[in-house]
Amino acid sequence: MSLQLAYNTTDAPVTVDSAGFQIGGRSWGVVDTTDDRGKAEIGVSLRLVDEDKARAAASEREDVATAVADLDRRRDLADAARSASKDELVEALPAEVVDRLEVGGDGQPSKDDLVDAAVATGEVPESTGSGRKAAKKTTTSRTAAN
Repeated sequence: MSLQLAYNTTDAPVTVDSAGFQIGGRSWGVVDTTDDRGKAEIGVSLRLVDEDKARAAASEREDVATAVADLDRRRDLADAARSASKDELVEALPAEVVDRLEVGGDGQPSKDDLVDAAVATGEVPESTGSGRKAAKKTTTSRTAAN
């Protein structure tokens, strides 16, 4: 996951990742440049313009400040999720989210998929030091099989 700040140059919303995250028309938002859809939008189309975070952070506009804060929040969640183990991530995420992820050779989703899901849901394990307490989840079909 590589998150970038972007500006939507059009009047219409643009879907910027496979999870369905959108940036409204003439608005600021965050794009995951490793996501196929995000990569296509920020790299090829003229709808999204990659913005320098430091320059944007200096802006006094409220919408820009909100987008920069969202970028920081999502990057912090990604860092916290990366520092957790796969087992911690599976435990922290809602069972229905884990069950939708593709299973790898170890019977669990890939670490990258778990990190992406943690960022998308905002659920990171407590042990990561993120300050967010992950609620105890019900057993997923995958953890029950282990």
